[in-house]
Formats: sequence, C-alpha cells, structure tokens
Amino acid sequence: MPHTPTDTSPPRTKADTARENGAKSHGPVTDDGKARSSMSAVRHGLTATTIVLSNENQDRFNVMHESYWDTWLPKNPVEADLVQEMVASGWQVRRSWLIETSIIDYEMDAQEEEVAKKLNRIDEPTRLALAFKKLSDDSHCLHLLLRYRGSLNRQYHRAMDQLIKLRTKGVLNNENSAENAAAEAPKPPADPSPYPKKAEQRNEPTEASKPNTTKEQPKTTSDKQTTTEECCGFPTLDGRCAVGRECDRMKRFRRSD
Repeated sequence: MPHTPTDTSPPRTKADTARENGAKSHGPVTDDGKARSSMSAVRHGLTATTIVLSNENQDRFNVMHESYWDTWLPKNPVEADLVQEMVASGWQVRRSWLIETSIIDYEMDAQEEEVAKKLNRIDEPTRLALAFKKLSDDSHCLHLLLRYRGSLNRQYHRAMDQLIKLRTKGVLNNENSAENAAAEAPKPPADPSPYPKKAEQRNEPTEASKPNTTKEQPKTTSDKQTTTEECCGFPTLDGRCAVGRECDRMKRFRRSD
C-alpha cells in the first residue's frame, strides 16, 4: 500500500491571503493614482484636530472636509493647503452664525422678566428687536462678530481664487506647461534644405514705356559749351590768334584793315 504524505502546515486564514496579495501590489501606476496616493496623508491631517472645538460635532466637520476634498481633488501640497484653508474658513463662518444666534437668544431670555413687567403682551419680533438694541447699545460683540465673519469670507474666497488661478495657468503642472510650450513652438520644415532658398522672382509682363510727349525747350546761349581758352591778342596773316581760333577781337582787327 503506497504511503500518502500528509500536510502538517497550519490552515490559511484570510489575513494570510490578504498579506500575500498586498505584497504583489506595486502601488498606483497612473499619474493621477500616484497623486491621489501621495495626498492621502494630508487628507486627514492637522485641520481636523485644530479647527473643531471640544463642544462641536467632529463628524459634521469630517463630512464637510470630505465633500470639499472630493470636489476639488488636490493634486499637490499647495492645492491641499488651499483646500484646507477653504474648509477652515467655511467652518469658522458657520461657527460665527451659531455665536450670533446664541448671543441674541441669551439676551432675549435675560430681558424676559423686565419686559414682562413693562408690557402685558409682546410678540417674538419685538423681543428680537429689543435684544438687538440692547446688544448694540451696551456691547460691541455683534460688531466684532461681523468683522470677524467678513475677514473669514475674504480668506475663503481668496483661497478659492488662488486655487483656480493655479490650475488655469498650470503653474505647478510641469507636464502641461511643457506640452503647451511645445505646442506653441514653431515647427521646422518637413524637408529642410542646407542652402537658403533665393526669393523667387515673378516673371510678369511690365507695361511698355510711354514716349516722352513733352516738347524740348530751345537751347539758350547759356546752354552752349564754353571754352576756357582765351585770345592771345596777337594777330596773324590769316586772321587767327596764336591759339588757332578766330575770336571777336581778331574779326574786329580784320575789319579795321
């Protein structure tokens, strides 16, 4: 009878299988996957533990934080900081709403006995108006709260505008910047020649030259060519001077003879 070997190794559990499958994984492959993986540590960072007060709802803040993160999907630490700033500002603005409501509620309750002594019947809008008047006259808390809220709103919108500008201009996206620069660069010719081409001369018929129809002006005595030679003043038998030309002086001399 043949001997059948028995398996003495312990049974495999789901944890062992998951550990083996995890060892085979090499992480995200695409650029978007790597960017999301690198921002996982920032997603649940310091903001969640520093913004929420001890008497505030941590789960509600986490829901708000997750919604902003899923909406903007930051791809680098700079974008993550801007999203965190938007979340913090938005959460603090909501806190200011709660503070304003609580202050007015407290003042209305504090005036209840005094108002009941003066008035037999009072409606809720009047109670609110009296509480607001009391706070405006005796305390600057509402004025300070409004300034605080305005600063938070500006901080929120400034972070959002900065995030939009960074993505629009592609300041931190080196790949897109390189692609845009390559697209804008002029393309070389398909078959460049080692010698520069001469400009082609167009062989087009030209108009025939028109004859000059202007009349020639008669030449005046000033236009005649003058000579620099002068008469020597010595007459000869043939009536010419030593220069060899007959001048006016020689003509007069001959007539006098």
